Amino acid sequence: MKTTLENSLDIQETQTVFLEEFGITINSQNHKFFLDALDLAKPLLDIPNTQFTVINDDTIRVTVEAVTIDLQTYWEVFIVHEIFFDGAYNILATKEIVVWDIGMNVGIASLYFASKENVLAVFGYEPFESTYKRANQNFDLNPGLVKKIKHYPYGISHANANLTVDYCYEWHGASTVNGVPEMLNGRDDIVSQAINLVSANDTLDMIMGEYPGIDIVAKIDCEGSEYEIIESLYTSKKLRHFKAVLLEWHDPQKNNSLKQWFKESGFSMIFFNPYHPYGIAMAYAFRTE
Repeated sequence: MKTTLENSLDIQETQTVFLEEFGITINSQNHKFFLDALDLAKPLLDIPNTQFTVINDDTIRVTVEAVTIDLQTYWEVFIVHEIFFDGAYNILATKEIVVWDIGMNVGIASLYFASKENVLAVFGYEPFESTYKRANQNFDLNPGLVKKIKHYPYGISHANANLTVDYCYEWHGASTVNGVPEMLNGRDDIVSQAINLVSANDTLDMIMGEYPGIDIVAKIDCEGSEYEIIESLYTSKKLRHFKAVLLEWHDPQKNNSLKQWFKESGFSMIFFNPYHPYGIAMAYAFRTE
């Protein structure tokens, strides 16, 4: 049975749903993640030439601003919306820059940055094997952009380390070096994954060595590890090597320290939603000294 979403009284009873606005017919069970994320997907249609395509039973492909991404979870739709519609990383630089993507996830932000003319290179780091594999699949869809992206199957931390942690694919954006959030405990799709972490200071030295004299912008979305990363760069006096840092914070109890590290390193900050009830929001730091 095929129905339009608007005419369906119980979407779980039908196998196929025609989404007229998107011009696609989806499976209401296999593509449930997309139905759950419709409020995030619809605004993307306001961006000129955005196109959605059903690829298979678990994948819907979106092309937006000439970037092509395969979507398999609600959170991937959320990230596309956050980056392309909300403009979370829409930094307008006047000079050529290099971007360090800490918490690359499935590569959406790396591709977004690579699509910008003044971005010379993107260095992306993602420690979870399954998530990193998905990033590579998205990179393969964008051969013109991937030439700019240097990507590595490692996480960034204050020091080198090898860990084994819990991981949930459906919630891969919330998986951390400490495992999965407490709210996911008890799920039957949680598995153990070995991950490798590399030193933030050593990695920054490598990037600066490859692009001497070029401004570096860091995008940091690593589910709570941002504090130890920033602290280690602050302690080594290397935080001031960044032109800007675009980060998502996760622990309001640690934000005063975060602000102090940036202030003492010569940055001015924009700190969004300091009283966010879930303790997650954006902050932008720009070096002004």
